[in-house]
Amino acid sequence: MPEHQQIRRRVSWALVALGSATLVYMVASFNLGWPSLTGVTLLGLVMGLALRWGPLSTTRKMTWCLALWLTVYLGMSLILPLIQPWGVTLAKFRAEPLAQSLWMGYRLALMAFLLWAYTALRRPAVCDAMANRGVHPARPWVAFGLGAVVVVGLAGLEFHLSYSEAARTARTQARLQHGLERTYDVYTMTLGDNGGRAVLGAYSADGVEQVRVTWGDWLLRIEPTVIPRGDACRADGEGGDCRGRAQGRR
Repeated sequence: MPEHQQIRRRVSWALVALGSATLVYMVASFNLGWPSLTGVTLLGLVMGLALRWGPLSTTRKMTWCLALWLTVYLGMSLILPLIQPWGVTLAKFRAEPLAQSLWMGYRLALMAFLLWAYTALRRPAVCDAMANRGVHPARPWVAFGLGAVVVVGLAGLEFHLSYSEAARTARTQARLQHGLERTYDVYTMTLGDNGGRAVLGAYSADGVEQVRVTWGDWLLRIEPTVIPRGDACRADGEGGDCRGRAQGRR
C-alpha cells in the first residue's frame, strides 16, 4: 500500500475513534450534566468516514477543516483565560476541581490530536500524491484566516458576557436573588429596551448551580402556561361539572 494511503487510513480511523469516543461521552453527559461535545462527535465521524472512503481530493478538504478546527480551539484556549475574570476561573476550580481539570486536559489532548492529524495530511508523500492527481496541495491559509475571524467573534461575545453593563447587572441581580456568597458567571443573556434576563452559573464550595435572573421591564412579562382541562376544573372545585359540560358539548 502506498505511503499516502497508509497515512490517510491512520488519520481517518483516528478521527472515527475520536467521534465514537465523544459519542459515548455525549450519552453519559445527558445524565451527569457535563458539557456537550456534539460538534466534536459529528465532525470526527463525518471527517473520518469521508477521508477513509472518499477520493484523494477529499484530503485537501479535510486538511482545510482540520486547519479551521485547530485555529479556533488554539485561539480560544489562549484568549479565553485572558478575558474571563480570574475570580470566575478560580471559583470554577474550587467548585468542580476534578471536572475542570478533566475538561482542561481534554482540550489540550484535542489540540494535540488536531495538530497531529493536520501535520500528517501535510506530509510530503500525501502532498506529492495529490499533486500527481491534479489536486493543488497548497496550505489552507483561508481556513486559518477564517478560524481567526471566528476566534475574534467568540472572544467579543465572551467579553460582552464578562464585562458589559448588562453582564454586571445580571450578576448584581443574581447576588441579590440567589446569595452574595457565590461567584456568578453569565452563560447567556436576552436583552430588551429597558431590561433583560440571563442564565448564570453560580459557583460555591458546594458545587455549581444554574440560576436565572430577570430585571427591568422583563419582570412584567408573564410566560404563557397551559393548564390541562381537568386540572383547571379541580382548581375551581368543579370536577364533577367538567365531565358534564364536556359531555354536553358532544
